[in-house]
Amino acid sequence: MGFFIVVGILIYLFSFVKYYFNNFFIDSKKVLIYHDAMINTELIEARRKKLKISKYRMADKLEMSRQTYYSILNNKSTTLNTLDKIASILGLKSKDLVI
Repeated sequence: MGFFIVVGILIYLFSFVKYYFNNFFIDSKKVLIYHDAMINTELIEARRKKLKISKYRMADKLEMSRQTYYSILNNKSTTLNTLDKIASILGLKSKDLVI
């Protein structure tokens, strides 16, 4: 009976580790990235336009190239650090930008 309990616990732990590594990873800058969530790019663009910030200026404020900023909008993913910067510039909270 004890053997099956140990096997059950090991299976549970393995599934947790597998879930964790399939959904999270640490990039080269040691920033946690969550892959199941998507960025609400429509909200970013609507707020950016409302504040009359050009895409060029937005990329400049984020200290990145325009191509990198466009990539974020097209791929709908980025690091949490960048997401925090975007939210700060737009006067929003990071959680508002995640779908």
